[in-house]
Amino acid sequence: MTNVVEFPQLMGLTSGDRSAMHRDKVSPRSLLRVWRERAALRKTLTQDLLPGPDSVLEDAGWTRDAAQAEARKPFWIG
Repeated sequence: MTNVVEFPQLMGLTSGDRSAMHRDKVSPRSLLRVWRERAALRKTLTQDLLPGPDSVLEDAGWTRDAAQAEARKPFWIG
């Protein structure tokens, strides 16, 4: 039996949240949504993908080094 892990997709803001909020008048609600999505992505990487073999990461479009770097970031960093 194969386990399928739903992989969160980042939506909305991807970088420069602070400057984007000031420049583009992004709502705090939008920013919180992006932060929640990042936290979910990094949790999935840490708990589901990184413990597995490299082939699982490659199927999701990640290298081990890139996944580890992404998982270490705090949710407010894009």
